[in-house]
Amino acid sequence: MRAMSSDYFDALYQASDDPWRIEDNWYEQRKRALLTAMLPRRRFRNALEPGCGTGELTLALGPHCDHILAGDLAPAAVDIARRRWQQYQQRQPNFFAPGHQPHCHARFIDMTLPADWPAHLGASFDLIVISELAYYLDAAALQRLPALINGSLADDGVLLACHWRHDFPQRLHDTASIHAGFDNIPALHRMAHYQDEDFLLDMWCRQPASIAQQQGLA
Repeated sequence: MRAMSSDYFDALYQASDDPWRIEDNWYEQRKRALLTAMLPRRRFRNALEPGCGTGELTLALGPHCDHILAGDLAPAAVDIARRRWQQYQQRQPNFFAPGHQPHCHARFIDMTLPADWPAHLGASFDLIVISELAYYLDAAALQRLPALINGSLADDGVLLACHWRHDFPQRLHDTASIHAGFDNIPALHRMAHYQDEDFLLDMWCRQPASIAQQQGLA
């Protein structure tokens, strides 16, 4: 099976602003809560989220980041994510504002991997989130992904990966093998692991350290 084209995803997003019910589905809400709870620090300087979809996870990451670069293969998804971010800030202007949380700047771009990986921007990201994305990539793109992450991850960087475990027609790669590939990134250490019947969530860090020790608790 070939990797899915932007036309496939654009058709989904043109039919619905939320084709997978990501906003109000308890399964998705719980998954976002677990993902953000796994973050080893309260705040990150510069985050990268390829495959942002409608931007629900971007909103969840916002209170933890100074800057987020979010992108998606489907231009329709990028438009929805950008609009949702703007609408959320209008509805809750204090959510990302000083006094409640430091302001987060988000930028949404069209992003096809590996061609549009932002290495050309010279950016260094201390948080990269690969969520529900890698099983759609063709074999060549998936093979390149660990090297792209390695080249863009800061010295104190964190990688989070989260993927659905069940089979579905568009899947090109097994979730366990995708995450095993991230184990091979040089100088990256798997620090946390969560698995249930539905999804796999892993965290890797450049600097392996106990969160309690960092906080002077151990």
